[in-house]
Amino acid sequence: MTKEQRQLIKIMQEVRILADMIGLPCSKKAPISSDKTAIKPGVSEFHANEIYKYYPKKIGKKKGVAKLTRLFQKKPGEFERVSKSLNHYIEYVQDQNQKGFELNYKNFDTWVNSWDDFIDPPETLSRARARLVEKKRLERLSRPQAAEITEPKAKISPEEFQALKNKLAVSFTQD
Repeated sequence: MTKEQRQLIKIMQEVRILADMIGLPCSKKAPISSDKTAIKPGVSEFHANEIYKYYPKKIGKKKGVAKLTRLFQKKPGEFERVSKSLNHYIEYVQDQNQKGFELNYKNFDTWVNSWDDFIDPPETLSRARARLVEKKRLERLSRPQAAEITEPKAKISPEEFQALKNKLAVSFTQD
């Protein structure tokens, strides 16, 4: 078999895979290749490689593609959700970098393990992060500071409390 024939067979395989993806009828009676040793990639592996092709950091391909292939074999409709998640993840990282945070892309296999965290658009993620930051800020404000003196738990008179407070303030200023 010549190089041109192999390229033609590969193109025909990709056309059939694409036809399957969009639901077009495609004749599967005639074999594409007479070469029995040729590995014909399945639709799920094709989808996984498509996701990898658009992923910005090209580390962790083997494990990531294998995991996505298994996912697409079990749940064929997940391709759209994973690709939306990838777009949202890329937008999220770019948005965080524009805001001044040094955020690097995860390795591909690491991202595949948590792809469903980015199904929501980045605005939603940013709002959730803002709520979390605000909640932590309010918690921090509600806690008494270490140097701040609060009302004592033991019952003493206000004059004794003021005297203790003054005494402690004097000892801190002398240090």
